[in-house]
Order: sequence, then structure tokens, then C-alpha cells
Amino acid sequence: MLWLALVACRAAPIDTPSNSATIREGLVVPTQLDPAVTPVTTASGADARHYYCTPVVPAQWNGQLVIYLVGAREDPATAHAFAERACGRGYAAIAPAYRNERAIRDLCEDDAACYGPVRREIVYGEDAAPQLQVDRANGIVHRIDTLAAHLAGALPAVWGPLRDRLARGDLTRVVLVGFSQGSGHALILAHDHEVSRVVLMSGVLDRVHTGSAVQGPVTWLADWAASRPATPGARMFAINYADDPFTQPIELAANYAALGIPDATCEVTEDPPTGECHRFVVHTAPCASRIDGHVTPSVASFGTATAPCALGGPLRHLGPTWDYLLSPH
Repeated sequence: MLWLALVACRAAPIDTPSNSATIREGLVVPTQLDPAVTPVTTASGADARHYYCTPVVPAQWNGQLVIYLVGAREDPATAHAFAERACGRGYAAIAPAYRNERAIRDLCEDDAACYGPVRREIVYGEDAAPQLQVDRANGIVHRIDTLAAHLAGALPAVWGPLRDRLARGDLTRVVLVGFSQGSGHALILAHDHEVSRVVLMSGVLDRVHTGSAVQGPVTWLADWAASRPATPGARMFAINYADDPFTQPIELAANYAALGIPDATCEVTEDPPTGECHRFVVHTAPCASRIDGHVTPSVASFGTATAPCALGGPLRHLGPTWDYLLSPH
């Protein structure tokens, strides 16, 4: 399917960092960390790079980590606004470049049993799915490990203890965040490891026969509750655009219910959320490009006077909602 490639093209704009005085950030070329790693070509034609950030003053680090997983064909070098904001609020954060060249809906279509194995192969490099080939060196977990090892040498005060925890498989102080296709990868990790929180942006979209009367869940989501996930739904949060062109609200709500995400729903506004919120909804006037609507939950700001969904526009800000998601609940 072409739509995820288009999403990646439209997702490239990023706000000028507003907290550059308080965070230290950078990019790392994955192939320089491990020669067994394969370059990943993004929608722009460039090879994807890892992004990282920390507070400038190590003592201001809160001891926690955000792992942000981009969508299909996105480059973390340009798509990392949530990670950047997290670092401005005391977190360390990474957005690893991983094997995201193909849309999972393209690979699996209406084969409900296909989605879980494909995701596990992308995350772990397991030989789980014939639809693609991702070895261990190119799995998300190994790519995170090589990045963490590199950062532990460069920024030991923060990344030394973080790398030790990750190497032990201890994710209890990690916030997993995924946009679009990346949301499902975040859930695979949260299923296998207890994490502090999970944030799903424009996802998770996995359904079969989507948009039809016979639409239904894919196998790994249908089996979620019975498979004893390590992270409970009460630690999960989601942000979705109300008129997302790639999923029906009833289908997305069914996926949230399968995951056990509480149904406390709040509107994304310019004000900090109050009360208990787990599902956030972005409403706008009709978008000139509905693809931009899909992307809005993952950008720091959007909208102009004439284009309500224009990415990077100054009229609407996700900051107060993101700060809520970064705070303990």
C-alpha cells in the first residue's frame, strides 16, 4: 500500500527545537555501530539515523528513558518531536532507526495470523515470518542495544546505568511510544516486558477487512488478554485523530478494548488535561490532506488559519497533552 509511504513523506517537518539550551541531542549512523546492520532507506531517499537526547545537566535526568518508534519509512533524524520534548522534561530518549521500509498491511493484507509474527521479526530479528527477512542484527532490540552501548561510552553518567538496565531486559523505567506502525512494535515490547507506560500515536491499526462489515481483529490482538502481557492496559495511553483516514473509530476502539486500555476519553486542547485520561482525540476542521490528520498526534504543533492540519503550523500544540503522558498517573 502507498499510504504509509505518503505518511512518511508528509511527516518530515519538525518544529525548531524550543529547548535547545536544556537538552543535548544528536544523530548516530546505525551502520557505524555494527557492520552487520543494514542501512534503511526512508521516504526521502536518505538512510535513516538514530536520534538521541538527554538533559544537558546529568543531575537533571529523572532516571527514566523514552523509546520512540517511528512509523513506516520515517527517519528518526527528523521525526522525533515527542522524544525531544521528553528530554526537556528530564528524560533520556532515543528514536532508533529500524527496518521500517514496508507497510505491514502490504505484507499481511487480510491474513489475521500474519501480523504478530511479522512484528516480532522486526522487533527481535526472529525468523518468524516468511513475508520479510530481518535477522537479529537488524531487529529493533539489537539496534537499541548497539546505540545504548555507544551512548554509554559517550555519556556515561546517564547512559551507563541505562545500558545496564536494557542489557538485563529491565524496562520498568521505560516509556514506550510508537507512531502509526511503530505503535504495534511498542506493544510487542510491552507485552514481553513490564514497562512504565505505553503511548500509542495513531495506532495500533492492525485489523483485517478494515472498513467493511466483516472487519475483525488480527490474531495477536485478539489473543492479547489471554497471553498474559507483562504490561497492563491501565499503563497505556493513546492519541488518535478523529477522522483518521486509515482506521474507523469503531475499529480502533475495539483494539483499545482488546488491550485493556481504560475508556476514559479526553479532547486534545491547548490546556493541560485534567482528571483521568487514557484515550485522547484530536478534532479539527476538515483537513486539506487527510494524511496530515493521521500525522498530527506525532508533531509538536500543527495548523494555520487556512490549513487546520498543516504540520508544523503554530495554531495547535500537543505539548500540554504530551506533558500529561510523560507524568506519572
